[in-house]
Amino acid sequence: MSFLQKLVGCLGRLLISSVFLFSVIVEYLTWPSVWQLFVSTVERWQIMYQGYPHMSAVFTFVIHWAPFILIGALLVKSIGALMLFFGWRVRLAAVLLLLFLLPTTIIVHDFWHLNAGMGCPETEIFLRNTGLIGALLLVLAYGKGCGSSKEKATPKNP
Repeated sequence: MSFLQKLVGCLGRLLISSVFLFSVIVEYLTWPSVWQLFVSTVERWQIMYQGYPHMSAVFTFVIHWAPFILIGALLVKSIGALMLFFGWRVRLAAVLLLLFLLPTTIIVHDFWHLNAGMGCPETEIFLRNTGLIGALLLVLAYGKGCGSSKEKATPKNP
């Protein structure tokens, strides 16, 4: 891997992690509104699936445990973002961030259930998140790029 490839990989990793780190800070500072958005989203899904009694129990459970679920999600996102930022076990970091991002993207930013259509902010957030999912999949596939503490020495062909 050339120096430029390592540098670009490192820069990409730092930029990806900065999105999550900024999000963690904002969510921590605006905790009441984050909690309210989460509960209202779960309630919206509960209304959509009110004909399914077993789903009502699931949604009630999620609402009851909302603070703990949100704290867990915030911790997963924080740990994954810091691991990615510092270049430590970046594939594990990518998995952690994907475990957070995939359900969040599908459940919270479900623009297809909203009447606003393609022009709503949820569509933009959904598409941004799918781009981040793609970037995390690249990190998962190719590793960190630069600053490897355990970079394997690859023999050069003569």
